[in-house]
Amino acid sequence: MSAIRFFLCAIPGVTFLYLAAVVGLSGTRPSFAPTSAETEALVVQKLRASDELTTAILSLQSATKVSSNNEVFNFPIGTTEILYIGYGEIRAGIELSAIAIGNVTSADGVVTVVLPAPKILDSKIDVSRSGVASYDRSWLSPDKVVELTEYAQRKALREMLEQSCGQGILEEANKKSAIAIQGLLSSTGLTVVVKTQEPDLTGCREGAE
Repeated sequence: MSAIRFFLCAIPGVTFLYLAAVVGLSGTRPSFAPTSAETEALVVQKLRASDELTTAILSLQSATKVSSNNEVFNFPIGTTEILYIGYGEIRAGIELSAIAIGNVTSADGVVTVVLPAPKILDSKIDVSRSGVASYDRSWLSPDKVVELTEYAQRKALREMLEQSCGQGILEEANKKSAIAIQGLLSSTGLTVVVKTQEPDLTGCREGAE
C-alpha cells in the first residue's frame, strides 16, 4: 500500500512544503505481471506434464479369412484356410510431449495454443477375446494354423485401422483435444484460444502386412 505525506521544513525566514510518496509502509512489495515469454513457458510446462492425451477410443470387431496353398511345380494341391474373429481397440489423440514454445504465443493478454496434429496413438488386438473361428485343411496341405493366425491378426488390425479412420476417429480426437486443453488451462485464469491442425493420417496406413 502506498501513502502520500506532506512534510513541513522550516529554515529561518523560509518555509518549505515537501510532498513525499512513501511506498510499502504496510510491508507489501509491488507485484509484477509475468512477461509473455514467462507465460508461454508456464503454459508449455503445464501441457507437457503428460506425454500424450487420448481423446477418442474405438472398439472394433473384424472377421478375417486367410488361406495358404500347398503347391507342386506351381500347381496347387492343397489349401489351409482359417476364419479369424478379432476384437481390437484403436486410440487416437495428441502427443503433449510434442508441444514446444513455438506452439504457444502470448499477446495482448491472450494465449494462443496450436495443438499437434491428432494421430493414432495405439492399436491392438485383444488376443484374450480373439481367435480362430473355423479351420479348414485339405489332405495334402501342411498344418499352418500358427502362421495363418499371426497373419490374420495383422490383417485384422490393418482393417480396423482403416475402418476407424474412415469413421472419423482422428477428427473426433481433434475436437475433443481442443475442449480438453481449453478446460485444462482454464484453471490458470488466462484467456486461452486453442487451435487445431489437420490429422496425421500416417497411422491409418501403417497396418502390418
